[in-house]
Order: sequence, then C-alpha cells, then structure tokens
Amino acid sequence: EDALLRTMRLASSAGILAESVVSSRRAGGGGAYAFRLTSTGALLRTSGAPGQSGGSLAPVFRHWMERPLWNAWNELPSYISTSGGTAATDGMLPFDRANGASADTLYGAANPASLRHANDFVRFISSTEETAVLDGFDWSCLSGKTVVDVGGHHGKVIGLVAEKFPDVRCVCLDLPEVVSSATPPPGVELVGGSIFDPETVPDCDVIFMKHFLDKCMWTKEETV
Repeated sequence: EDALLRTMRLASSAGILAESVVSSRRAGGGGAYAFRLTSTGALLRTSGAPGQSGGSLAPVFRHWMERPLWNAWNELPSYISTSGGTAATDGMLPFDRANGASADTLYGAANPASLRHANDFVRFISSTEETAVLDGFDWSCLSGKTVVDVGGHHGKVIGLVAEKFPDVRCVCLDLPEVVSSATPPPGVELVGGSIFDPETVPDCDVIFMKHFLDKCMWTKEETV
C-alpha cells in the first residue's frame, strides 16, 4: 500500500494524477487520499481522452517503456565511445548490445507482446501522417500500376490510397507474423515476406516505404 501511494504521488508530481485529501491523518493511523486523472493522464488511457482526435498515447508509452528499449539507453555511452564495449560488442547498436538481438529479431513471433506494442506504436504514428501521404503525392499517375508498401504492417496507410485511388493496385508486404492475423483493408493484398528475401517481394511498379530505413533496426550495410 505504501509503495502504491508513493508511485501515485510520483505520477502526481509529473502531472499525470491530481491528489486530494479525503480525511486528515489521525493518531495511530493514516489519512485517506484520493487521486484522479488530469487532462495529461487522460491521454494515457487505452481508450483515449474524451474529445481527443489523435487517439490514445498509451501505445507510445507501452512500447518506449518496455525493457528492450529502456535498457538500450544504458548502452548508448559505450556505443558513442570509441573504446566502449568488448570485442564481441564493438560496433553493435545499443539495442543489440542490451538485448542480444536486433530490434527486427526481437519484435517478432517469439515476443508477441512486444510485437503488439511495437505495431500499436507504429499505427499511432502513422495515423498522424495519413493526410500528408495522401495529399503530398499525385497517386493518380500510378493508375493501372502496382504499388507495394514495404513494412506496411496491416496495410492501413496503403489502404487509404486504395480507397481514394481505386485504379492503383495496392499491396502491403510485411513479415508473416505481422500480417498473418490481420484483416486486409478493402482493395489491399497482404503479403507475408521479407525485403531481405527478394523472392518474397511481389512484382510491382513502385515500392512505397515510410519509416522503413531505420538505423535502429539494421546496420548501415543492411540498410544500403
């Protein structure tokens, strides 16, 4: 109970909760306290805050506060330092050092909870960029052609393209464990595969990538 009270007061100091005294401390006993969500704390509800157009920020915190990402920060000083790490870890990214695996490997079928948080985070970020994707390019020039969204998760973004430009054939490529349980948006074909295995990449006229060439996932050589 004491640990919970301390934690809630810590959240209050960060503006996530607001504390009020219900009854004052009595001899031989403690007082009673009540906590409520502030407008900031409401943003962390999984259902989102009332009237909040951008959705809940919960996926962001669930993903970024997980041990794999949190522990990676401890390895940053050694990564920056030319003499940091050991012979086995020199040149490894902080995430790889902390977890013994790359982000691309860790956020896979072997860690379904972490994969779910990562996918929810990506979908949250994508929702803020959809207008730019649709309006920032004249997709009508690709009528009759095939576009493959590489690393497109469940196909939400390319699905918006398919909805607005039905003459464009839209395909979403992601790892089999990502797309296997997903329902494709109307007009989108979901394909399980890997960009590192060219045979799994569908034939297409255009490859679309958003937040894909990510240095935290691959080495420079793999990215190139």
